[in-house]
Amino acid sequence: MRNSTALKTERNASIELLKIFALALIVVGHVVQTIGSTFSYVPFSDYYVNLREVTDQFRFLALSMLRYCGNLGNTVFFICSAWFFLDNNTVNKKKIFMLLMDIWTVSVLILAAVLIIGHRTVVKSLVLMSLFPTTFENNWYLSCYLIFYAIHPLLNQIIDRCGQKTLFRLNAAAIVLYFIIGFATCLTRYLFAEGTTFFSSRLILWTVIYFVIAYLKRYGNERWSDSKFNAALAVIGFIGYFGLVCVMNLIGSRNGRFYDSLQIWRVDNNPFMVLLALGLFGFAKNREFRSRQINYVAKLAPFIYIIHENRILRGIYRPEMWQYVYTRFGYDHVIGWVQSRSCPPWHRARLLNRHQEGRRRQRRQISLCAFPRGRLSSGRGCAPCAACSRCHTPYNGRNELRELRPEHRSPGRNHRRERSLRC
Repeated sequence: MRNSTALKTERNASIELLKIFALALIVVGHVVQTIGSTFSYVPFSDYYVNLREVTDQFRFLALSMLRYCGNLGNTVFFICSAWFFLDNNTVNKKKIFMLLMDIWTVSVLILAAVLIIGHRTVVKSLVLMSLFPTTFENNWYLSCYLIFYAIHPLLNQIIDRCGQKTLFRLNAAAIVLYFIIGFATCLTRYLFAEGTTFFSSRLILWTVIYFVIAYLKRYGNERWSDSKFNAALAVIGFIGYFGLVCVMNLIGSRNGRFYDSLQIWRVDNNPFMVLLALGLFGFAKNREFRSRQINYVAKLAPFIYIIHENRILRGIYRPEMWQYVYTRFGYDHVIGWVQSRSCPPWHRARLLNRHQEGRRRQRRQISLCAFPRGRLSSGRGCAPCAACSRCHTPYNGRNELRELRPEHRSPGRNHRRERSLRC
């Protein structure tokens, strides 16, 4: 059998690169979300900018558009996962358990660090939600992802039993109900504070998108592989998704009834968002290449999301960050600040992933030489020992444990004892 490293290397790095791009959109959306939200955990809100209101300043209109990036990133990331779910009818219980443990561990560690530092008073409700992060949807995407991952084999069985016509009719009915009528009710919900239809939820919307991807993969993959088709999807989706913000800004500036309407189309059943996500994925899946580095960065995605969207960090420390930026520098270059504040989670996730991999992996270490205390005249290695000269082990005045490369490992204990005596 091939090892896990080889399997990960063989994955299409183009799709993994799209997942990295989707995660970057999510992080940007979360950073901008803090600017447009107030939190009861902190006693200040000077940093707050109402992203729902119309504006004549481009930087605030750009912030309103960047707020839409979070929903787009979530949909793109789910489509990348759904593409592989369709070929897998099993549920890896160990994967679920390890992901739950990662969520709980990070949440508890951050809570413990905040309590020890004592920088801010943490309310009891925040402590409870940090101790049970999955139950209270501290990271809603991963909670919904785990539920969908558990039921996706049943959905695959339904798809297998449906023919092309049945699956097409099922998709058409679901799209009309949830992505056309449901999307149109956003306007009625804004005008009359009512308008939810057909008991929509993220899990149901993901299921509809999953069935659409299944139809495209089985019966429309040739069409989905056409660059012009994907370009049309992406262009229509992009213009519709972000153009609606500009349209509402123009209407709101002339009609006071729509003065705070810039965010009404930021919903998970926005059809333009789905078209844009499908177009981006179509480009990615058709451009295959291999890259171990890209696969490694994509593997950090859960850690980045868990850290960045932690309830304590987003409710206490991220508002403090924006309060400092606003009082010290102002919002003249707020777009640049959004970009700079979106980078740190990647580095924190990289360190956390290295730490956990180090704990889980047992490394074989053997002793090269038992150097005597005191400095050799050469100051480097042990000249009489050929193995040491090959590995170039620096002498630092104490016994060292180093992992030898396979070609330098000793054949047995006798050789190692003889080498130690010679040294």
